Amino acid sequence: MTLRFSNHLTGVVIDRFGKDIMMIPDGGKHFTVKIAVEISPQFFGWLCGLGKGVKIINHAPTAEKMKAFVESIAAMYQTDTET
Repeated sequence: MTLRFSNHLTGVVIDRFGKDIMMIPDGGKHFTVKIAVEISPQFFGWLCGLGKGVKIINHAPTAEKMKAFVESIAAMYQTDTET
């Protein structure tokens, strides 16, 4: 899949994927990275930790899973009852 990052996250990407990862400039403020990862709640949690600084851009099934992951967490805060 391809992820699009804000330029300020260069160090985070290197820490996660290593120095051999190819970071391709995408406009003046972003870069893209093609990766192979195990899709998991931990991976989605890592993406969430980066906030709006990262986006899944070319793998619709994973983007839909990410959306469902975030929505399921948000749903916990939509009610007044404790769960």
